[in-house]
Amino acid sequence: MTHDPRPTLFFDGDCGLCDRFVRFVAARDEGRFTFVSLQSATARSMLSGTSAPTDGSTIVLLDRGRLSVRSTAVLRVCGALQGPWSKAAAFLVVPRPLRDGVYRSVAAIRRRVPAPEACSLPPAGLAARTVLD
Repeated sequence: MTHDPRPTLFFDGDCGLCDRFVRFVAARDEGRFTFVSLQSATARSMLSGTSAPTDGSTIVLLDRGRLSVRSTAVLRVCGALQGPWSKAAAFLVVPRPLRDGVYRSVAAIRRRVPAPEACSLPPAGLAARTVLD
């Protein structure tokens, strides 16, 4: 993958909830983000030498050299979306330990969320912005 100036959202490619979040964002971001599975060689390459976890345990946002993880990543992504979703960024004022506690509670059950049909294949229009290798 060549360098893409768009923010990159790294997600657990084996998680149904993560896949649904990527599809949700892609439907509302007006092409703003690229999406990379944390299990991919591309993710390992792009995140090497950073403090970002690459084991699929959390969502990671890389935007202009700035890394965000867990709730901060989710809220920054939502803040970049059109419509009412952008208002979710207001929760960034909540102390991170509290936000991340909620994030970890959801993450603990995320594997129970069923993946959309054929989740390993991005829908048309999203495939060009997604790296699963």
